[in-house]
Amino acid sequence: MASSSQGKAVARKGAIELTLLVHSKKFSAKNEKLWYLIRVRNISNAKIRLTDETLIQTAVDDLEFRNPLRIEITDTAGNAPKPLLGLSGAELGAPGAAPFPNPIERKAASQPKQKKVPEKWLNPGDYAETPMWADPEPLYPRNVIAGFKEFSGHASFMPGNYKIRAVYDHALSEVVAKAGVVARPEDVKLVTPYIKIVVAP
Repeated sequence: MASSSQGKAVARKGAIELTLLVHSKKFSAKNEKLWYLIRVRNISNAKIRLTDETLIQTAVDDLEFRNPLRIEITDTAGNAPKPLLGLSGAELGAPGAAPFPNPIERKAASQPKQKKVPEKWLNPGDYAETPMWADPEPLYPRNVIAGFKEFSGHASFMPGNYKIRAVYDHALSEVVAKAGVVARPEDVKLVTPYIKIVVAP
């Protein structure tokens, strides 16, 4: 059950129930990050297929707002916070994972590999969640929050008021639909209501 400091937003459409949880609706810009969880539940009577890296892999950069499953954050003027420029792939890891021990291993891990589409099947009633993840080498002291993902998409938030929502966008494009492709139950677009967050100094 969520505490009073947590935020929760839910949306449903087709086979999908989309839930966004924010661990704390208020945090410090100086030494804290946003911690969130996205849950996708199959609310249909048929098996569905998910292909979102965000639900399957830990080291996914949540700056990529074009991803089908994503979070969107804006301030009161409708602007996104300043983006993070930097860490990706080999620099990222799961909580407690040892950092890459030397530059040679870092370089080898960062070499491009042929990309395989991730896949997860859900039976009726089953769900998938964003894996727990935290920066293994944070620039500030913090505790890992069990079950939540540390938002890495922005270097920092300036103090102020923001709103955050989750988006699941797997609706068939008009071109694909006109080509005769039949939508599956999971081929929908839905957006949760916004959760208001406050970033303190």
